[in-house]
Amino acid sequence: MTKWNTPTGAKWNDRISSIKVGSGVRVLIYEHINFGGRCMTLSSGREYPYMSAQNANLSGSETWNDRVSSLKVTDTSQRCP
Repeated sequence: MTKWNTPTGAKWNDRISSIKVGSGVRVLIYEHINFGGRCMTLSSGREYPYMSAQNANLSGSETWNDRVSSLKVTDTSQRCP
């Protein structure tokens, strides 16, 4: 997410607050760049309008809001390690 810019020119790293996953794919989101840190599998054909509601075993009150640093779009058989 450090290679792509938002419309304002800022990097996407740690800026995602919602995700919509298309049908026939899954999205694996990662806490750190280069697919490192904690991971969460997002299901096919679902919307995640509030990443702040996605705890995914992060410690305490941490959520996935503004935490995604890398992601993979995969087929539906893939999931986080």
